[in-house]
Amino acid sequence: MAKDSDITIMSKIAHDLTMLQHQQATGELLIQQNQQDLSQSQSQCHLYFYIGRLVYATGSYHRVRRWYRVIRQHCPSLIKDSSTTQIVNGLDPWEANLLADWVKQEKISMSQVRAVVQSSVREVFFGFIDQSPLTTTWVPGKQTAQHMAFLSTEQVMQDAYQLRDRWRSAGLVSATQKIEQFSPDAAPVLIHPAQLQKQVAPETFQNLKLLLTGKNTMWDIAQQMQASLPAVTRAFLPLLEQGIIDLEELPDLPSPVAKLSKPAVPKVASPASIETPAKPANTSYNPSSKPPSPTVAKPEARPLIVCIDDSPMIGQQMQVILEPAGYEMLHILDPLKGIATLLNRKPALIFLDLVMPNSNGYELCTFLRKTTAFRETPIVILTGHDGVIDRVRAKMAGSSDFLSKPPVPSKVLMMIQKHIPDLAITKKY
Repeated sequence: MAKDSDITIMSKIAHDLTMLQHQQATGELLIQQNQQDLSQSQSQCHLYFYIGRLVYATGSYHRVRRWYRVIRQHCPSLIKDSSTTQIVNGLDPWEANLLADWVKQEKISMSQVRAVVQSSVREVFFGFIDQSPLTTTWVPGKQTAQHMAFLSTEQVMQDAYQLRDRWRSAGLVSATQKIEQFSPDAAPVLIHPAQLQKQVAPETFQNLKLLLTGKNTMWDIAQQMQASLPAVTRAFLPLLEQGIIDLEELPDLPSPVAKLSKPAVPKVASPASIETPAKPANTSYNPSSKPPSPTVAKPEARPLIVCIDDSPMIGQQMQVILEPAGYEMLHILDPLKGIATLLNRKPALIFLDLVMPNSNGYELCTFLRKTTAFRETPIVILTGHDGVIDRVRAKMAGSSDFLSKPPVPSKVLMMIQKHIPDLAITKKY
């Protein structure tokens, strides 16, 4: 059962999580045990939110061990992948960014991404439930590339509490104090093999010798045995009480993030300091010499127009209108998965649908306006319900204009001319 102090502390954390979800916030929530001593890295964990949804969590204690453990569990083929063992200039959280890269490269499925995220988040929440006192710090705007798996904070909290309670009650009532010390981050080591050999079958003894080396944490052993943490605790606690095994603290594994030093930038002389070589006095035409190759001008990039709409038909209609007119058109069906693309491509103008299954157009427009990259980007609301209330609400959300569906070619092009006149293409095709 949860202690009164746990309930008080976690009630505040739960309140903060609920508020972030209600406000549809995007950023990082830092939870730490001692705000005055930030050097205690093992007491910190980081929760990442995207439009109010929990998309990843990591803790600085045994961070790399946890990452390798969940990868070994859910996508073992990638444990020796070069991108797993060495990440160059990885941005935090590098684990979530690596998951997004694997999806793009089709190395991992969406179900595997969700399993990895769930396992990581569960361990992180389990780790800070028993810490006291806890303080929270909100860092708005911090984004991750992982927008594929969204977790319910209520469900995550509930699962972590249930796992903690089952883990606490895994041993004898008289051994409660030892259970408190039986950290899943500790590594059991066999110190009296002869005693163990007398108590278990020969095959079990050989298997335990391989596991109880002091190099595997309780989390690791549970994963390798394909058993729950409470079950492993229940099996090993009597051995700890008898002194057959002991617990050792392990350091984290080396980080796969490799920071490369920036190469030295060669000095380039300014045009005024460059001397033009004197032309030779006697020059003659050599017919065998080749004239310099003409400079070929690069084609100018076409203005990018993005249409965010869950209807493939609307996307096709916009493509038929925009591409022949000289624009590059990008259709995003799912805005929650397409935000990273928007950030990378930085469109000149966005057409945004109001009603979509997984997103609210008003809320998405508000979110984009709060993001530095899209504060000045024209956002034109698309809707089949052209009412006064819709127009007022769209303006309050930060939209630039309003366009009724289905899209009419002349009105679409006029809207672009109105909001990006410097980029609008006036040539008729």
